[in-house]
Formats: sequence, structure tokens, C-alpha cells
Amino acid sequence: MSQDLLFSVKNKEVASKLEARLDSFAQRWDRLVQSLEMNISQVQLSSTVTTTKQSEMTHPGTVTVTKVTTREKVSALRHTRESPPPQKKRQVVVDSELRKRFDVDFTEVHSYMTRGEAILQSPEFSVSRKDGSIQELHDKVQAIDRERPEKYRKLQEATRTAQTLVEQEGNRADDIAQAADQLNQRWAGFCVLLADRLTWLAYQTKVLAFYSLYEQSEQAVDSSDNWLKVQAPPASEPEPLKVQLDRCREEVARLSSLQPQVNLLERQLKELKDEKEGEEDPSAFLDADITAFKEHYRKVLEDLRARERQLQLGEN
Repeated sequence: MSQDLLFSVKNKEVASKLEARLDSFAQRWDRLVQSLEMNISQVQLSSTVTTTKQSEMTHPGTVTVTKVTTREKVSALRHTRESPPPQKKRQVVVDSELRKRFDVDFTEVHSYMTRGEAILQSPEFSVSRKDGSIQELHDKVQAIDRERPEKYRKLQEATRTAQTLVEQEGNRADDIAQAADQLNQRWAGFCVLLADRLTWLAYQTKVLAFYSLYEQSEQAVDSSDNWLKVQAPPASEPEPLKVQLDRCREEVARLSSLQPQVNLLERQLKELKDEKEGEEDPSAFLDADITAFKEHYRKVLEDLRARERQLQLGEN
């Protein structure tokens, strides 16, 4: 019972004081037992001597046997008194140290997962975005991932310690075995969550890169569109008309050079959709945006070329 009590006490100072009190109690008990045994042997010896003296008067031949028997009894009592049951104090200390080691490793891994889950379960991971930065979130998740190998080593150490305690203590180490099992199960779920967030970050980085190129291309189309809207009718004089035509041709060439970027946007969109193939498509908005952009690009380029043809007719 005292061993079980020591095992259940987690505070080192309290456990030390309790162990000292238990040792003191055991010593007092031993002294009491020895004192009682000594008194019993003295009473028995006194009784035997009295009996022997009486026997000497009536049965002299039995004296030697009686005295030998008395010495054997006293010797046996002394042997019992000087050989107390073996102490299990050393085993208690060893098991206590193992439990402390398990507690340290368990707490370290538990704290790591608790801190990590606070970040990995952020609502930010449920929203796909078109702009902004995920750098801060990316750095936090990467920091968690860098710690993971060291914490896994601690988890393995805690598991081995728990197995050792179960082998030494049997059912008394059920609490340790259960805690180790729960920690391993939580670790498995935590690693799945971490992997999912790393995948999300990689995908979101590609989405942001897509929209960065998309915005640059859209701005170029808007610029040409706005340029068209402020153009005056074809000039009647040859020189001003030539200036208008040259400027229009420059605008047509500038917007036509955007075609490789449009093709790149289509390839990036395909990659993003292929990566999510078989899942509920979170990139539906990508389809809508690229479709609208391509239509806008086609229309503005056609309007520019129509303007170019109009100016060419005026020139002729």
C-alpha cells in the first residue's frame, strides 16, 4: 500500500517527506517487534530455568536436554530478530525515477501538440483566398514541422519507459500504459492534421501565384480598354491620322504580347484543378475568373484591331 501511495504522489518534495515518515514508522515497528520478542524470550527463559531447577530435583538426567532446547529457542528468536524481511526501497526508487522520466517526456510531447493544434486548427485554413499573404501562417506551420522529429523521439522514449514500467509493475502501471496509448493515438491524429495543413499551404501558395499573374494580366487589359474609351474619331488630316494609327498599332502589339501569360494562366488553372481531382472542387471560382478574363482580353484585342482597321481605311 505504501508503494502504491508513493507512486501516486507526483510532487517530489511531498513524496520525499512521505517516504521518510513511512521509513520511520517501519523502523519503530521493527524496534517494537524486537522488544516484544526479547521480553517473550526472557519470560520463556525464566520459566524454563524454573522448570529445569524443579526437574533437577526429580529428573536429573533431563537437565542437559532442556538447557540445549532453551538455547536453540533463544538462538532462533535472535536469528529472526536480526533478519528482517528484505526491503523493496531500491525498487521503489527505480520505479519512481522511471515514472518521473515518463512524466517529463509525456508533458513535453503533450504541450507540443497542444501548442501546434492551436495554430493548425485556425479558421484561416478553411478559407481559400485570392490575395494577401500567408507567409506568417506558413512560417508558424513550418516551425511546428521542424520540431516534429525531436518530439517524435520523446514520444518513443515515453513509450519505451511505459513498457518497462508495465513489465516491472504489472497492473499497477495500468495508468501509465493507458496514458502512453492515448498519447500515441493523439500523435497519429496530430501528424495527419499537420500533413493536411502543409498540403493546404502548398496549394494556397499556387493559388496566390495564379492570382498574382491574373491581376497583372487583367491590369494590362484594363489599360488597353481605358485607352480605347478616350480615343478621338479618326483625324481628317494625314499627319494626325498617322500618329493615331501608329499609337493604335503599339497598343495592339502590347496587348498581343500578353498571349503567353494568358496561356500560362490556363496551364496553372489546369494544374490546380488536377491537384484537387476527385474532391469537391474548391477552385470553381478560378474557372469563373479565368473565363471572364479571357473573354475580356479577347474583346479588347478585337476592339483594338477594329480601331486599327478603321484608321487604316482613313489613311487610304
